[in-house]
Amino acid sequence: MSLLFSLCRGTSVPPSCPLTPPITPHRKDNASLIQLTTTGARTGRKHRVTLGAMNIDGQLVVVASAMGLPKHPAWYHNIRKNPLVTVETGTETFEAMAAVAPDRDALFAKVVEQQPGFADYQARTTRVLPVIVLRRLG
Repeated sequence: MSLLFSLCRGTSVPPSCPLTPPITPHRKDNASLIQLTTTGARTGRKHRVTLGAMNIDGQLVVVASAMGLPKHPAWYHNIRKNPLVTVETGTETFEAMAAVAPDRDALFAKVVEQQPGFADYQARTTRVLPVIVLRRLG
């Protein structure tokens, strides 16, 4: 792992990090990349990750897929302990409350309709991929 990767990945990713993918506004398929800033469950430090997000029935939705790995991604553990997050899209930044979708199965079916790759991720693992709704505050 390169030093640059180590520095850009970690507790506080600078916006100018060359490894941070550009944030894209919502596309025709209602999918986009966002930056999600969470508070570490153990450390209390800010962590920033790039995630694919979808607009489903007017809700901003992300899936804790980790591409089908056996364990949940760290950001998922962070939001379970500290659900207040910051969301950055290509055009705005806002505070949101992250919540596991109570209607996970129905919402996951809609996720797969928009982004079929999530069905492959689910097939790779025995864990149920959490579907998270990011509800804007204010």
